[in-house]
Amino acid sequence: MRSSYADIFRAPTLIDIYQAPTASAETVTDPCVALTAQNLIDNPNLALACENVDPDGTFAQPNSQVDALQVGSNGVGGDLQPEEGEAITFGFVYEPEALRGLMLSIDFWYYSIDNVITAIDPQTTLDVCASTGSAQFCDYINRFGDGTVLQIVFPTANLGKLDTNGIDFSVSYPVPSTSVGDFRVGADATYTDSYESTVIDGGDTLEVAGTYDRQYGNIATWRVAGYVGWTYRDFQAQVVGRFIDAVNLVDPDGAPGIQPDLEVGSRIYWDLTAGYTLARTNTKFQIGVNNMFDNQPPILYQNNVTNANTDVETYDTIGRFFFGSVTQKF
Repeated sequence: MRSSYADIFRAPTLIDIYQAPTASAETVTDPCVALTAQNLIDNPNLALACENVDPDGTFAQPNSQVDALQVGSNGVGGDLQPEEGEAITFGFVYEPEALRGLMLSIDFWYYSIDNVITAIDPQTTLDVCASTGSAQFCDYINRFGDGTVLQIVFPTANLGKLDTNGIDFSVSYPVPSTSVGDFRVGADATYTDSYESTVIDGGDTLEVAGTYDRQYGNIATWRVAGYVGWTYRDFQAQVVGRFIDAVNLVDPDGAPGIQPDLEVGSRIYWDLTAGYTLARTNTKFQIGVNNMFDNQPPILYQNNVTNANTDVETYDTIGRFFFGSVTQKF
């Protein structure tokens, strides 16, 4: 059995505070599109988010990509505070005597962080300003006289609060030796039960688990990596499978009004490596292929990503990839 408790403290870096202004072209969905007088009555905060926009229902942002400026917190006069919070884990490891070599482990984890230090995505800026009227976020939005976006500043700042919890699973087993070699199998998995973010104190709490979001990234509920390894004399090989669970895009196309969620299907990638060690000279030859079945990344709506059209931090954008190497040890 094992358990841990940790106090979380992270001071902002010099880059977090003093990063020089960097121009960017970010994709956003403008909440002021087709703004009407009734919209302003229903949500007075829209008046702050939609400065200079004529509420006659005809406004349209001409380009989903807008000028943006990334800066450190000092660039907007911010007073960046350290992250603080707590982390709690509890789990166990089980190695049954009846099946020697088998190892099972389960660990429950919980993190709670206040004043999360992060760059504020322009879409988050627009949404928070429109929903809460926060002076901090509304000041990041600059519009021309006709209401179209001149520039959105996205500084590094403190978000309100983040709470997340889940479970890690692990299993490994060396199969007893056979006439055709030794095998070892195993898998590691993470289940994210909840990922709740409160952008500003008193604002709405967002549940992000199981979704892709520009601000938070790809929070797939399940991620699994499994493998089968084989050795026979001087030969070795291994097959690895990587599974990424399906995620939802909330209000995916950016059109006026809330659209049904779009499900982005799960992905499985298979990687294969094989090698031979020449023991006499201590030389290892290896060949392999990643993404063996050439699984293509999912295409996301443009307003969810910028230019890449997919989540490059999560999905394989290269496709099937072959490689080889020779390693000589002296």
